[in-house]
Amino acid sequence: RGDGGDRGGGRGHRALAGSGFPGSTGTSSRLYPPCAQHGQRFQPRTYHVGTGGSMKSPTLFVLSIAVTALLAACAGTDPTPTPAPPVAPEAATSSAMAEADGGSFLRTIAPLGDERGLCMDLVGWTSTNINFDAPVQAHTCKHGWWNMDGRFDTTALNEGRLEMPYFERCLEVAALEIGSSFFVLPCDGGERQKFSHLETGQIVLAGNPSLCIGIPDEPHRDAGGDDFVVNRLNLDACSEEDADRQRWVFTEPL
Repeated sequence: RGDGGDRGGGRGHRALAGSGFPGSTGTSSRLYPPCAQHGQRFQPRTYHVGTGGSMKSPTLFVLSIAVTALLAACAGTDPTPTPAPPVAPEAATSSAMAEADGGSFLRTIAPLGDERGLCMDLVGWTSTNINFDAPVQAHTCKHGWWNMDGRFDTTALNEGRLEMPYFERCLEVAALEIGSSFFVLPCDGGERQKFSHLETGQIVLAGNPSLCIGIPDEPHRDAGGDDFVVNRLNLDACSEEDADRQRWVFTEPL
């Protein structure tokens, strides 16, 4: 049948020149090529669909499905990248706030064999492995390392407390006698947690100012790390002779 007609309705269909799609002469309908790349706007191309308009032809029906899908895809494509919305910062946790305002080192005024000084320090080296059951020690001041286990609130001592804000605990002497060790426990304002910082640099028990926090006159032990050393911290009789091992100053971590 050289004219391409069909017996169902006599509607003639002719291939559109250069389009690759079949169609018929009559009214115009626009089909869109694939979405433009690199932000270029696409231009519609016009093809002719028969005035009969019926979509009973399988070829036109498939064509209409393809065009509909293509238009839907293009409608959802934005060639210009949309910047991500700003992300609101997370609320600061109490630990993060303590670290940002985490206090200062309590360092010996005299170097005592280590130019970095010795600082009051807890046993452990990260926030997850601090041993609160071990006595507080005198350790090389840990500048440049994680050191929240060696920081004290400088203002709390004005109220008689040696408080570690990161842990919300206070220094407490195990017993009111010479040679006793120190621990950090929940702050309770008890007699064994009350101290005074004298002008001499000595830190004494508020209830017995003849007793000072000191470092024994004994060799330091190797603590590993960056050539760190460690020694004990205990309650000692205040004396001028031992003042170098009993005098403390607040200093900022580097």
